[in-house]
Amino acid sequence: MSDASWETRRSTSGWIVLMWQATVHWRSVQQPSIALSSCQSEIMAASEATKDVLSYRRLKAELESYVKDGEIITPPEAPPTKQYCDNQAAIASAYNPENHGRLKHVERRHFFIREAIEDAKICVPFVRSDENLADFFTKPLKPQRFFELRDKIMNVKEHSSQSDGN
Repeated sequence: MSDASWETRRSTSGWIVLMWQATVHWRSVQQPSIALSSCQSEIMAASEATKDVLSYRRLKAELESYVKDGEIITPPEAPPTKQYCDNQAAIASAYNPENHGRLKHVERRHFFIREAIEDAKICVPFVRSDENLADFFTKPLKPQRFFELRDKIMNVKEHSSQSDGN
């Protein structure tokens, strides 16, 4: 999951990588250049996240490989990894290379995500903002939302009142 805040002069990119329903990597960083739109800001964040997603995808393939009779057996190519995004315009831009009229000014390196989609390494489904865990890394949150996202990211299960002895 990736997200970007476009509320300041230089946006903040944030993303989280999950494997086997557990957080293995996260990052929050100020974007190196000024985004002229929320779409551009989200594309920049998603492209940076794609680099990490592909690294962990390779690691997962290596972990699933094994040696049999002195030969390395690798699993078949995995289906595209889901990299969720909460910006419809950024998703459309990532999938459609012809959709460049308003994004001509965006540097090519920010469309790394497009290559990964074309190579069937990732897909980018839409996630509603209230379900996007990456919001934790990009936006100021009210305490209740902060703790809710923190617990989801850290795989903390809810404690029932029965376990408290009540």
